[in-house]
Amino acid sequence: MSLRYYRGLTFFILGKSSDMCNCTIYSARFPGLALFALILLVASFSSAHAANDPAADSAIQSILTDGWKVGPVGLKSAQSTYSNLQATSRTNSDVNYSYCLALLKHHQYDDVANLLQQKTKTEPQNLKAWRSLIWIHLLKKEYNASLLFLDKMIKQIPPTELQGDDEEEVLKEIRFLGRLLAFLEGPVMNEVSKPLLKSVKDKLIKRLPGVRATEFETNFQEVTMLYKTSAESGVKEKEKAKQEQELAKIDKQKEIDLRKRQNAIQEQELEEKRTRLSSEWTAQAQTLDLQEAPLTRSITTLEARLAVVRREIRILITELNILSEEIEEEENRRERDQLQRAYARLSRILSEHERDLQLILSEGNRLTFVRTAIRNDRLSGQRKLQRDLGTINDQKNNLARANKRLDIEESRNQRAATGNTAKVRVLSSQITSLRAYADFPLEMERHELLAKLP
Repeated sequence: MSLRYYRGLTFFILGKSSDMCNCTIYSARFPGLALFALILLVASFSSAHAANDPAADSAIQSILTDGWKVGPVGLKSAQSTYSNLQATSRTNSDVNYSYCLALLKHHQYDDVANLLQQKTKTEPQNLKAWRSLIWIHLLKKEYNASLLFLDKMIKQIPPTELQGDDEEEVLKEIRFLGRLLAFLEGPVMNEVSKPLLKSVKDKLIKRLPGVRATEFETNFQEVTMLYKTSAESGVKEKEKAKQEQELAKIDKQKEIDLRKRQNAIQEQELEEKRTRLSSEWTAQAQTLDLQEAPLTRSITTLEARLAVVRREIRILITELNILSEEIEEEENRRERDQLQRAYARLSRILSEHERDLQLILSEGNRLTFVRTAIRNDRLSGQRKLQRDLGTINDQKNNLARANKRLDIEESRNQRAATGNTAKVRVLSSQITSLRAYADFPLEMERHELLAKLP
């Protein structure tokens, strides 16, 4: 094999570490080093293949299938599988990463952040772990913390370009970082420390040679343009909504004015009705008073006559009783006949008085009945008037409340149009949403891990 082949192979093996990439320099000077690197590659591949742990593979399968189910059942399954394997100290990098993905799927951000932080300490060159950790802090809106972790991640990015799939994996992370920094410089710029952002961005750009710099800039500009376009469309939509609100306010004010005029007309009609009902009742009451007055006088006269007749009847009854006793005691026939004639005359007078009494009682009852009817009519009229006036008062109170509501509506309608509609709020939320510019390839990462299983 040629020396150039050995050099490339050595770079492929050792180029993943920033500290070891310098070994390619020595391979140019010492060709034997390349052959040694080839032997290491074969040995490491054989060792890795032999080190496949069926228990770990089974755990990954379980975490990424049963633990992937929606809801508490899936989360408990993932936690149980990982705990059981962890108790046997048989976890590996893929098991840990699978569990992190499952936790991320179930929104357990604090737990997955702790695991990823441990993973970056034990495997500092694992760019996926760094990318995942940064993503978690972005989701939690801890933007300065994500920049601090990005600062640490930059040190682990290989300073020179790798070969094949290895370089493509690095480019994926570079694209992500481009979109991330554009997001931090744009939609959430007011929530980020500007000196920290500038320092981290400058460090990253210095670390990006050739194609990496191009990929970074492309993704950075894509997000910047998307944010700019979205912001402009949001401003236009807000201005359009503001104009529509102003037109709606004009129509609303016309409607309020019309309803106020209608309420004023109704209130005037109710007041006129109240006056009319009061006037009608006053006239009716006067008529009833005129009808009742002579009846009351007649009843008073009859009551006086009734008292006289009853007194005379009592006197006549007393005299008749005395005459009756005298007749029984008188033995002289002639005197007895005179007493009997006197008794008969008083009896006729008593009968006439009793007849007069019945006539007076009959007439008094008739007049009392008529007067009672008149008084009932007055009471009925008074109650009807009270009900009508109560109804009018209720209607006027309703109109007063309606006018108060109209005043409140008018006060609200006079507020300046803001254009803050539901659509504008959705657009604003989308503009500042992380997922509008970048997303974590959760399903893709899961698929890659499942595809690696034997």
